[in-house]
This record gives sequence, structure tokens and C-alpha cells, in this order.
Amino acid sequence: MITDLEETAFPALYAHFVGLFRGSKPWLKVVQKHQLQIKANPYSQPQIQRENRVAYGLAAFDDGGLEHAGSSDWPNIQHAMSFAAQVCQIVDQAPDEAGKQGYIGRIRGAFTNPAEMRAIRFEHLTALALYRQGGQIEWPETKNGPERFDILVSDSEGGTVEVECKSCSPDKGREITEREATQFFCHLLERLEAVTKPGEVVMVKVRVPKRLPTSDKELAILAGEVVQAIEAGASSTEQGVLLAFRRYNSPLVTIKDLPAEVVQCEVNAQASREFNGVEGYRVLKYSPSTSVAFCVEVCSGRSPEFFDATWATAKHAIQNQMTKTRPGCLVLRLEGMGKEALEQFAQETPNTLAWFATKVLRDDRHQHLACLAFVSDETVAVTSPDSKTPQSCSYVFDRKDGQHANIAIGRQLLGPYQEQKTS
Repeated sequence: MITDLEETAFPALYAHFVGLFRGSKPWLKVVQKHQLQIKANPYSQPQIQRENRVAYGLAAFDDGGLEHAGSSDWPNIQHAMSFAAQVCQIVDQAPDEAGKQGYIGRIRGAFTNPAEMRAIRFEHLTALALYRQGGQIEWPETKNGPERFDILVSDSEGGTVEVECKSCSPDKGREITEREATQFFCHLLERLEAVTKPGEVVMVKVRVPKRLPTSDKELAILAGEVVQAIEAGASSTEQGVLLAFRRYNSPLVTIKDLPAEVVQCEVNAQASREFNGVEGYRVLKYSPSTSVAFCVEVCSGRSPEFFDATWATAKHAIQNQMTKTRPGCLVLRLEGMGKEALEQFAQETPNTLAWFATKVLRDDRHQHLACLAFVSDETVAVTSPDSKTPQSCSYVFDRKDGQHANIAIGRQLLGPYQEQKTS
């Protein structure tokens, strides 16, 4: 695994990566396609660029190379080059040509499948953490064998562990996904702007009974009903969609040359106070030309069922993707949750992470599972003036009874962590 990457090596690395695809650059086609989507719905831009960060980083480097150093594109380029470096090494070390081409094919497909790209990126990050602690890494999928788990890691004493990596998106267990929310925002904000006067701030929270409609026509109808209810001062639409809103004049939006980020930050904070935090997905918009600002949130009347959805994911990984002939380790990334947020979450009472890990480890069908780890989102850490590496923190539960009890996979392979005992 590549533990450190010098930025001066980016040009050679990019050329190597392009060579894996025999000169084609699928990431450029992806970015071009997304530009059309963003043009049709500007509110989808943050989500699209975040989900396709590798493609955008590679495309930016293709356009300007090292000249982008220090620009707003540089973090995406660093992220993409870290990904490319791991891919190149895995392909170079594949045992045969079939294994190489199979892995390259998976990477090619991932550029059009953001969920698969996030999964691969997380596998790399997990393998990197294991490698740093002395683990020897093997990739079963490059061997074209029957084994379906993600990583085989061997420790210094010859013990082997099967590792399954699952990346849990913020959408997991939600009735309304972020992509669906951005489609609704496009229709609702268009109608809100038509009835908002200069100098006004409009904050709206829309709670639909279950899910949002899927067609543009139905979303447009719903947006019209919401605006009609707001204009009438009603707390719900005739179809049972609940509304919370506040509309007021504010000098904040009329101050000349005030950065949009400042206005949006203040409006967002005020909306969080008014609506008691954020339940669903939210969009902020400030228009200096018209001196208006919006904060729009949409959520479902059904509570998120994150752990129910994650339980299904965990069961599939443990029961269907591990061989059950070796001790296993399941690693779950909590997307959108940084290091500090995970540490705070782990200290809450009752501890839902401990409850979930105990439920998983106590299941009779999971006796081969020796360890479960929750991992925060990655951040890029500076390891030298010209070198950076992705890092995250983990919260690990080692099995305390059964055949694979107390083998301390977390301590041996995942390094420093906050351990929670389970009975």
C-alpha cells in the first residue's frame, strides 16, 4: 500500500493511471455528463461533485496538472491521486493478467457508479490502516477465486483475517435521499423566489408523510401546494404535508458586498434554532442581486432507520461474503461523520454503537466474526511539506467469547482506537 505520496510524483502517477485504461479517460466523460445535470438543476451540484470527487479531481489534473496547486481544485486532486496510487499498485501486484483486467474493469465501472467508487475508496483506506500496523495485504478479487470478501490480511505471527468493508452513506435508512431532495429543491425554490420580496429571508421546513414523489410533474405540483400554503399562512397542505416556516425582513441580506458564505451561514444557524436542528436535507441560497436569502429543508414523517438498514448490510457481509473458515472483521464507515463527531457519538448514553455491535457479535450465525469497527470519514493529513496521506479514526469492538475471542484484531491491526467491551 502507498502510505505517503509526494505531489511532485503526480504527473508520472497520472500517466501510469491513464495507461491502465489504454489511454481512455472515463472520468472526463463522467464530469461532462454531470455538467449537463448541474445546469438543469444547480442545487444538485454539491451532492454530485462530492459523490464524484475522484472523477472531478482527475479531470482537474488532466486540465492543468501541477498548476492547480493551491487552488480550490487541489484538495480534490489530492484525493483523486491518492486513489489512483492505490489502484496502480494493486493492479501492478495482481498475480495474472485476468486479475489485472478484472480490477481495472471494476474501477472503470465505478466512475459511473458513485456508491461503488465510495466502496472501493473505503477498501483502500481500510487496507492502508491495516498495512500501517504491519499487516500484509492481499486482494482476493484480483485472483479470480471463489472468495468474495474484500481484504485478506496476515499479521506478523502468520494469523489471517478476512475483512469486509461497508461504507454507510447519510442516505442509509432514510425515506428521502439527498438526490431526491435536490430535485424537489429545484421546483420549490423557483416558486419561492417568485413570491419573495427584496430584503426578505425565507426559512421553510417541509415534512412529507413518507417519501417525495418521483416524477418532475408530481414534484412541481407538491412545490406549488407548499408555496400556496405558505402564502395562506397554513401549517400544512391539503394533502397532509406539514410546514414550518418563518419569513422576515433582515438588513443582513441588503449589506453590499457581504460574502454569500457569511449570509448563508447566519441564515442556516437561525434556521437550526427555529427548527430545532436538521432532520432531513437542507439547501441554502442567497441572491445579492435581489437581496433575498432562503433556507429550505425537506424531511420525512418517518424517522430514519439507520441501524435497521445497517443490520441488513452487516448480515449480508458476515453471512454471505465471509468464508467462515477464518476469523472475520467487519468495518463500517459512517459517511459524513468526522473524527470528532464519531468520538462524541461514542460517548453518548445510551451508546447505540455498543448496542449495535453487541447485537451483531451475539448472533449465533456470526461466530466467525471476531471484530466490528466503526470508522469516521477520512481527512487528508500532512506528513511532510510535500507529502499527505488520508487518515480517519476507528471505534472497535473485539469479541470477548467464542472461538475467536480475545484475539485483539483491533489492537493488532487497526492501531490506536477507543475499545468498547461486549459481553
